[in-house]
This record gives sequence, structure tokens and C-alpha cells, in this order.
Amino acid sequence: YLQIAFLIPKGSDAALRARGLDAFRSDIRAALPEVGNAVDTIPTLDDVKKLDVKLNRLRRWHTDGLLCIGDAAHAMSPAGGVGI
Repeated sequence: YLQIAFLIPKGSDAALRARGLDAFRSDIRAALPEVGNAVDTIPTLDDVKKLDVKLNRLRRWHTDGLLCIGDAAHAMSPAGGVGI
């Protein structure tokens, strides 16, 4: 089992996939040489999943009787929530 967070510019998923699996594997090896040949276990680009991350913030953090702080004050992406 291999799980890697590989950040790409927003909107570039189609271009990444158009380059093909070998190019994707090369990109991963260049960024993370320690994974070695583990990237060869990725059978197809269909097995590579994209996580679309959005940034959401409250426009107003308070109202009468309520103050939002910490995690209540902003949305946390799954990637950010686990420290990726």
C-alpha cells in the first residue's frame, strides 16, 4: 500500500494525466527519491486520486453570545488535518 500527497497547481490534473503514468512516476521519484521503486506498484493513473482542496473562512468570527476560535473558525482540508 502506498499513499503519497503530491501537490500540483490547481487545474493541472488533466495535463498531469495527459503526460502519462511513466512521467507521473518520474515526477514522484524526483520529488521523493526515498520511495524508490514503490511507485512502480501504481498500475494506472486511474488509481491516482485527486483531492481538491478549498480554503474556507468565516466572514465574521463572532456574534452576540458566540465566538469561533481554533478549528471552529475555519475549515480544515483532510490533507491539512493530518499534517500533510
